[in-house]
Amino acid sequence: MSTDDEARTLLETEAFGVLIIGGGVGPESRAAMKECAARHGVRRVIDGALSEPFDAYVRRELEPLIREAAASG
Repeated sequence: MSTDDEARTLLETEAFGVLIIGGGVGPESRAAMKECAARHGVRRVIDGALSEPFDAYVRRELEPLIREAAASG
Protein backbone atom coordinates (compact mmCIF):
# COMPACT_ATOMS: atom_id res chain seq x y z
CA MET A 1 0.00 0.00 0.00
CA SER A 2 1.36 3.41 -0.76
CA THR A 3 -1.09 5.88 0.76
CA ASP A 4 -3.48 6.13 3.69
CA ASP A 5 -6.35 6.79 1.28
CA GLU A 6 -5.66 3.55 -0.59
CA ALA A 7 -5.53 1.61 2.67
CA ARG A 8 -8.80 3.15 3.92
CA THR A 9 -10.53 2.41 0.62
CA LEU A 10 -9.51 -1.24 0.87
CA LEU A 11 -10.47 -1.52 4.56
CA GLU A 12 -13.90 -0.06 3.79
CA THR A 13 -14.64 -3.11 1.64
CA GLU A 14 -14.76 -5.10 4.91
CA ALA A 15 -12.97 -7.94 3.13
CA PHE A 16 -10.02 -8.07 5.53
CA GLY A 17 -9.72 -9.97 8.78
CA VAL A 18 -6.13 -8.94 9.54
CA LEU A 19 -4.28 -5.64 9.09
CA ILE A 20 -0.50 -5.59 9.39
CA ILE A 21 0.98 -2.14 9.98
CA GLY A 22 4.69 -2.03 9.19
CA GLY A 23 7.46 0.02 10.73
CA GLY A 24 7.45 2.66 7.98
CA VAL A 25 4.02 3.94 8.97
CA GLY A 26 4.08 7.14 11.03
CA PRO A 27 2.24 7.55 14.35
CA GLU A 28 -0.70 9.58 12.99
CA SER A 29 -1.29 7.23 10.06
CA ARG A 30 -0.87 4.23 12.35
CA ALA A 31 -3.60 5.48 14.70
CA ALA A 32 -5.92 6.34 11.80
CA MET A 33 -5.49 2.88 10.24
CA LYS A 34 -6.28 1.20 13.57
CA GLU A 35 -9.45 3.26 13.94
CA CYS A 36 -10.53 2.53 10.37
CA ALA A 37 -9.85 -1.18 10.83
CA ALA A 38 -11.97 -1.26 13.99
CA ARG A 39 -14.90 0.39 12.18
CA HIS A 40 -14.75 -2.07 9.28
CA GLY A 41 -14.63 -5.46 10.94
CA VAL A 42 -10.92 -6.22 10.98
CA ARG A 43 -10.52 -8.90 13.65
CA ARG A 44 -6.81 -8.47 14.30
CA VAL A 45 -4.37 -5.57 13.90
CA ILE A 46 -0.70 -6.52 14.00
CA ASP A 47 1.35 -3.45 14.83
CA GLY A 48 4.98 -4.06 14.16
CA ALA A 49 8.06 -3.48 12.14
CA LEU A 50 9.66 -6.05 9.93
CA SER A 51 13.19 -7.11 10.69
CA GLU A 52 15.64 -8.91 8.45
CA PRO A 53 15.61 -11.52 7.15
CA PHE A 54 12.07 -10.58 6.17
CA ASP A 55 10.90 -14.03 5.07
CA ALA A 56 11.97 -15.60 8.38
CA TYR A 57 10.37 -12.76 10.36
CA VAL A 58 7.07 -13.17 8.52
CA ARG A 59 7.02 -16.94 9.05
CA ARG A 60 8.01 -16.69 12.70
CA GLU A 61 6.05 -13.63 13.84
CA LEU A 62 3.21 -12.88 11.46
CA GLU A 63 2.00 -16.23 10.11
CA PRO A 64 0.95 -17.57 13.53
CA LEU A 65 -1.03 -14.39 14.25
CA ILE A 66 -2.72 -14.49 10.86
CA ARG A 67 -3.61 -18.17 11.30
CA GLU A 68 -5.03 -17.44 14.76
CA ALA A 69 -7.19 -14.60 13.42
CA ALA A 70 -8.39 -16.75 10.51
CA ALA A 71 -9.34 -19.59 12.84
CA SER A 72 -11.37 -17.30 15.09
CA GLY A 73 -13.33 -15.72 12.23
